[in-house]
Amino acid sequence: MWKFKLGDRKLSAKMADEDFLKLMDERKIAFGMGDVIVADIETIVTKKSDDTPDVKHYIRKVDQCPQYATKVTQADLFE
Repeated sequence: MWKFKLGDRKLSAKMADEDFLKLMDERKIAFGMGDVIVADIETIVTKKSDDTPDVKHYIRKVDQCPQYATKVTQADLFE
């Protein structure tokens, strides 16, 4: 689950962007302290059997995310 802010509230969402997950698996995306992503979030509200709302959030498309070099060699530092 990923955490996000909606106004003053902090909520959780499931990552549903397969392309973004693939980039993470390939280690082409890295995160540091304080990094953020910009994404489209879908909220689905259904009723539970006791008529209370069941709210689920999904990150459908990541629009912006941090991009870091995955490897830095000594040769790269002295070019």
